[in-house]
Amino acid sequence: MLDLDREFHGFKGYLGSFDDFEAESADLVKRFKFLGATGAYYFLHVVGRPVPPHEEWTAAHQPATTGSRGRAGRR
Repeated sequence: MLDLDREFHGFKGYLGSFDDFEAESADLVKRFKFLGATGAYYFLHVVGRPVPPHEEWTAAHQPATTGSRGRAGRR
């Protein structure tokens, strides 16, 4: 946080340095190891940054499925 403060003259300056949501979200996840994609989306939404509609974002960030239901789904 201190490095971001020095480089961007505050956290708000850091957030304002991005032109698109995907780049901003990816950088947050990279810099803050405890933060995942969902946390970054939620954080940016809460602080008033532009985010894509939740349904669009969810559809684009679904984990790949193999079509298998695992042991419980097999007959």
